[in-house]
Amino acid sequence: MAIIKTNARSASALDATILTGNLPAISGASLTNIDAGTHVKISSQTASNSSYINFTSGIDSTYNQYIFKFHGIHAANDGTNFHYNADDNAGSGGYAIAGYSAFVQMYNNTSDAGTSIGGESDSDRAGSTDCLLSRYTGNENDESINGELRIYNPSSTSFFKQYEATMANYHTSNGACVHFIGGYWNTTSAINAFRFGMVSGNMESGTITLYGVKT
Repeated sequence: MAIIKTNARSASALDATILTGNLPAISGASLTNIDAGTHVKISSQTASNSSYINFTSGIDSTYNQYIFKFHGIHAANDGTNFHYNADDNAGSGGYAIAGYSAFVQMYNNTSDAGTSIGGESDSDRAGSTDCLLSRYTGNENDESINGELRIYNPSSTSFFKQYEATMANYHTSNGACVHFIGGYWNTTSAINAFRFGMVSGNMESGTITLYGVKT
């Protein structure tokens, strides 16, 4: 092992300019008590004129919570909605699990003359239709959707599966939109796949990343 030496100047405080020699290599396997954080990245997918993005693996009983994060989802069509659904057969079941949700929107247009907040009953979900995450999204080059969706206990075989989402997008009528969605899937089967897409047209670009949450 190399010996670290100092010159005649004081080394009472660590100063890299007065040290010579080499530090010994440290094996990462020997390090303990280092917390990587509560969010563990599982996978990430990037849209490229995609009709859907499917996550069919990595969702199991390892974690009690999972989070999908949406970054820069850009719609091909103007004024369309972003939606999703779940499946209990790794995507082979048709993404048609029945469920229920409530949809709340906050909106303010660029002239500050169209402010509104409230429940949007036409965007609530009841049945096996896809759940809306964002609506009336603009498709100009600088307009997109961002946000996150949290899933609780998807592998439970005792309880319905609950979820909540907070989404932000640029509205096709030139304004800021924030959406709050909460709901559940009406099944006690384990859910292990999710599908995301636009109601009309494709996702030209954007990234969706799946995380497991350590609780």
